[in-house]
Amino acid sequence: MRLFCALLLPVLGAGWTALAGCAAPASGNGTPSPFEALFERMPEPQPGDWLYVRDEPGRSFENYVASRPNRPESGRDKIYVLPLGSIADSEPDLLPAMRDFLEAFFGLEVVLEDARPIPERALNEKRKQHDAAVLLEQLASSLPADAAACIGLIEYDLYYEELNYVFGLGSFGNRTGVYSIARYRFEYIGQAEDITLLKRALKVAAHEIGHIFGVHHCRRWRCVMNGSNSIVEADGRPLFLCPACLEKLRWNLGFDPKKRYERLADFYDEHAGFSAEAKRARQLAEAIGG
Repeated sequence: MRLFCALLLPVLGAGWTALAGCAAPASGNGTPSPFEALFERMPEPQPGDWLYVRDEPGRSFENYVASRPNRPESGRDKIYVLPLGSIADSEPDLLPAMRDFLEAFFGLEVVLEDARPIPERALNEKRKQHDAAVLLEQLASSLPADAAACIGLIEYDLYYEELNYVFGLGSFGNRTGVYSIARYRFEYIGQAEDITLLKRALKVAAHEIGHIFGVHHCRRWRCVMNGSNSIVEADGRPLFLCPACLEKLRWNLGFDPKKRYERLADFYDEHAGFSAEAKRARQLAEAIGG
């Protein structure tokens, strides 16, 4: 069975089924730990929000483990980032930064591949968009043997089936995802933004790879795994996992949470516009202890 998750604005999304998210706090007893107290619960959804139009029931840690999610194993433990088309030329600083961020975020080696041409059949001339499903099929057909996950990046607009557009599309079964930076740029947003293209790209990369490792949309906390219906809602997501999603990936990937936060803080310190994230990463490292 092929399971997909899209980051999308479903104007034509009748019949689309989104996947479920997080459930109880990591402490499991209903009382927030000092670490959990640093995180904000999700407010009541407002009209137009992802959760306002989708009834996602939530998913516990126990159910996540029982689902047998994609897990790295010996000889299949790398994340691949594959530029498609001309994105490596138009955004030369984006891809190396993404590699460094993803290594800190997931605690796995990240391989930045050479650019690959976009298959001609992916372009829908009538829509002036590229078919995300075709690109995903291409990635799956050439997945490296040692890949725990592989994402493709493209600078052109994407669509999927009847949807007007998608930010990205991920395949759980094939360990692949593809996403576009087109709608993170000024010409689509229509106004100057404090949120940089890099910050948006890192959020969607962390979100999509989280899905590839079996973590569904989070509905209980403000979290990078929250679903989003628009660029405004996506910008409101933090660049951090909530306690519940963190615990799922810690179990899956085996990283040390304290060292992970310290490494993320170092990354944020090295890039302009991430001072708030660097401060928060160090705060969380101190709160979580060993």
